[in-house]
Amino acid sequence: MRLWPTKRRWKQLAIGAAIVVALALIANGFMVWRTESRLQAKIAAIRAAGDPASIADLAPKPIPADQNAAAYLEQLAPRLDEFAKDHVRFLDRTPLGKAYEAGRDRGEPPTPEQINAIRAIVEKYPDLDAGLAAAAACEEYASLADYSVNHQQLAEDLINQRVDRIRTAARFVSWRMEVLTSDSEHDRALSLGTQLLRLARLYDNEPLLINYLVSVAVRGVAAQAIYDALAVGSVSPETYAALDRELLLHDDPRHLVLVMKTEQAYGVSATIDCELMPPTQVNPIWLKLVSWPMKSLFVDSLGVYDEQFELAGRPWHEISFRFDPDGKMRTAGHGALGELLGSSLGATYNANARNLATMRALRIFNALVRYRHDNGREASDLAELDLPREATLDPFSGDPLKLKHTDDGWVIYTVMQNGTDDGGDFTDHQDSGLAPRKWQAPH
Repeated sequence: MRLWPTKRRWKQLAIGAAIVVALALIANGFMVWRTESRLQAKIAAIRAAGDPASIADLAPKPIPADQNAAAYLEQLAPRLDEFAKDHVRFLDRTPLGKAYEAGRDRGEPPTPEQINAIRAIVEKYPDLDAGLAAAAACEEYASLADYSVNHQQLAEDLINQRVDRIRTAARFVSWRMEVLTSDSEHDRALSLGTQLLRLARLYDNEPLLINYLVSVAVRGVAAQAIYDALAVGSVSPETYAALDRELLLHDDPRHLVLVMKTEQAYGVSATIDCELMPPTQVNPIWLKLVSWPMKSLFVDSLGVYDEQFELAGRPWHEISFRFDPDGKMRTAGHGALGELLGSSLGATYNANARNLATMRALRIFNALVRYRHDNGREASDLAELDLPREATLDPFSGDPLKLKHTDDGWVIYTVMQNGTDDGGDFTDHQDSGLAPRKWQAPH
């Protein structure tokens, strides 16, 4: 009995193997072609809708530096870095700073000694005062990021540089406001708070969800600092009106749609970049043949954004059925990467709704303080305030935001995802909004 194949058998096996390899290559080539065709069709559809379809499409038209808020922030970067070091040094390395932080966590006002220490720090940076004012006075913001790089390099630039600058600017302004409020310079404090809100709104022109979430955080810092200043003193009618006008511009439920479109453009570039590697590591021809499964996952995930453009412009309570109990958006049908996007999208929708609620709560509080200033008494309810109804609605419920007057001051809040009025209990975000710091401290 022959155990070893004959030459003829070897030839048949070789031919069979060659056929299998050829069929595999044909199938693989078909999948490469199909994946690329799907991507190109997606890009064509995005462009047909007039939306950006790559990182390069996100690059703004250049404008003169003296008209560009981004250019002012770029110029201030070294000084913002210096202030950031002073800020951290005070809070982390001085007994006075640690006591200040602990007191704020308990909802206590800063002591005169703490205010004087903060004053000494912020007064070292008069150029930051002037520079941030100049930035906020601009009508335009054209990002200075490099949009010719790949998606990873762009993300690193945005996260490592521009995000830190606007956060540091918010910390500086909030400290300046705290000093001014302690000095009873309420008009100046409120003007700075309005300026910070405007700066956050201008910063919205930086693309991607990460930047939007940072601008939301900056708005939160500004809102609490403004609340603190308004709570302890009256300001001129012009200052009340300027704040109200600025807050009106922040109440744009459709803004998240524009942010999602920049994220989609980033996703397209990430899809293209997913098969790019240094040629010294992997032969580009081989990579082209074997990278289609990963690229297909990226193409599948782009389908997530199609439905976001309709959902992102609607209030949270109308789309709450799209979220799991843990807050993750349901994105089935768009592959594994689409599923991964569900968590970040859920967090984004939540942050957007909270931001709208906070801006509306601040507008209500501004109207409440102005009402007291004009009438010599507190308003009894929202009906006494000269505000349009849509400016008072809670995005989480569709009903008016909750309002209560306490011995410590006004509490204005949203019922959050659970839809339940927990009496203004901000513990674990059962409710959320604006209130005296003492009210918000852990109990």
